[in-house]
Amino acid sequence: MGDDAGSAWDNVFTSLIVVTMAVVSIVGSQLVDRAQSLIVITLLAVFAVFIAVTIVDIYLDLLAFDTYPSFADIVASVALTFFAYLGFSVITFAAGDLRDPGRELPLAMYGGQDSSRRSSARAPDSGLTRGSSSRLRSSSSSPTS
Repeated sequence: MGDDAGSAWDNVFTSLIVVTMAVVSIVGSQLVDRAQSLIVITLLAVFAVFIAVTIVDIYLDLLAFDTYPSFADIVASVALTFFAYLGFSVITFAAGDLRDPGRELPLAMYGGQDSSRRSSARAPDSGLTRGSSSRLRSSSSSPTS
């Protein structure tokens, strides 16, 4: 191994993450839910270990306001983190509303507008589909005895 050993392991680790996420997407939304819970628990454990190990070497001068990044940089990093995490959650929760998540979830991910038009035309649970407003008007205008 030489000077490129670090970048080689980066490529292996990145490829492993991509393949793992592809397998999770193919297997199904219930596995994604379990995987998300496992990821959160693992992250909390890693954070706890990190805090326990590094608390003794804390350097409080780094917390001075003059060393903070700009407000725009902070907002940008928070926004990216927020949307990256929520994107994973939205897909997990949306899969529960699909008739055939194994088929429709990839369609929704790759063909967003087209698949959203098809699923909104169905609206199975609400009772409101295309043309139902005229049925509601006609039924509500009928006389009662």
